Amino acid sequence: MGFCDSTVGGWLCNRVDDFRSLWNWRAPAAVASCSGGNADERCDAVEGVPDPGSLAVDESDLTAEGFAVYNSQLHFILRDAADCDLQEPANLKVTLNTGYEQVPMNKNESGDYVAAVPVNYWSSVCATVEDLDRETEAEKCLYNLPTVIPNNDLCQTQPSVIPGTEIIYSTREVDAGESVSLSIPADRVVRCDGVNATEPGNDLSLFFAAINEYHPATMQTFTGQSYLSVSIDTAGLLPGYYEVGLKVVDGRTSATKIIDATSGFVVRDPSSSTDIPLVTIGNLGYAYHEGETQNNIECHSDDPDATFAWTVLRPDGLTDYFTGDLIPTYSFDEIGDYDFKCTVTAGDGITTNYEIRSTSVYPASTPIPILSIIAQNSAPVNTNVNFQVGVPETGTFRYFFNFGDSASWFESINYNKSYSQTGVYEVRLRAELISDPTVTFNLNSAHNITIY
Repeated sequence: MGFCDSTVGGWLCNRVDDFRSLWNWRAPAAVASCSGGNADERCDAVEGVPDPGSLAVDESDLTAEGFAVYNSQLHFILRDAADCDLQEPANLKVTLNTGYEQVPMNKNESGDYVAAVPVNYWSSVCATVEDLDRETEAEKCLYNLPTVIPNNDLCQTQPSVIPGTEIIYSTREVDAGESVSLSIPADRVVRCDGVNATEPGNDLSLFFAAINEYHPATMQTFTGQSYLSVSIDTAGLLPGYYEVGLKVVDGRTSATKIIDATSGFVVRDPSSSTDIPLVTIGNLGYAYHEGETQNNIECHSDDPDATFAWTVLRPDGLTDYFTGDLIPTYSFDEIGDYDFKCTVTAGDGITTNYEIRSTSVYPASTPIPILSIIAQNSAPVNTNVNFQVGVPETGTFRYFFNFGDSASWFESINYNKSYSQTGVYEVRLRAELISDPTVTFNLNSAHNITIY
């Protein structure tokens, strides 16, 4: 009879197992498990899935302040990875996925898995642990990554707009046919080395991304301060909410930074006599990674006395409820599709309207494309209209257009299309992951084009 089979020994071994489970602690393989030593039972309990351990960065690669220098080598260390029976030998394959590249992690003399990659602007880094014998896998992700700082010797990093900078609008609501002016303080647009757009020879260009076009900004001076500004004509636009993003280009290196829309403006139909309120959802992306949070999801209406109610249908079948024109913060904690519905009740308390906008949530290891359509908003019948993918990543994704006049999708990043009949057509865009075509991404807002 073994020690763990005796009355006292069995009680002590059970307490040891309780301690191991509580603290996720594992003794070396040489110490026998007091769970009867049955590795099969342990594996059955976790369905054969390996234990991914813990993922960390090698802090010796960081600066004294704890920063990671762009394009320098940073080592990631996966500790305590093991197969489901927690015993050696284990036939494991470990891969590091940064969203930009996948590299193997090799086991060192200490039993840790290590890989070095050049520092980039990651949102997360994940290690995938595959048990080659049982054909199972598990993933460990690191979201709290070191702050990345420019490499002043290289300075090939993206220019940017200083975080917290807001677009200044001449008005947030405009009748169709009128113009709206957009501005950013020029000293808030910076190169990777800190030089801003007011300094001589900076070679920076700013574009406002609105109405599916990039509008180049020019330098303007108001009350002694310099701004990068543009005026946008809304003639021919359909009533609705139009989001505004930004693009910054460093002309020395062509390094480009795309900044997603966080605000926008409303175009009204001045000739409309309908009492049905306009409703549009803004500041909601088409895709997120699991665990990400979106702040300030907006619902807009042209009725100043409107009230707002939200429902969010989650992938787990539950529904979240909010009131008011703003959801201050929302966390995407489940993988799958979320349907956001904003219902607007007009000032009369009776008339309602609503919009539904969907977004999809993916595992942290899945790369997400930047989807946008660049095209004109109107064209004569039987003339070619050029449609482009705003920021194509052809090495990672395939892109498909649907032009609104049939159910067909056309693979392209640059397509000329003519329409044989007048009308308003909704053009949509989707992307597929080349490495796994079952993973798709759909832009959750259409590009409307009027054919006359």
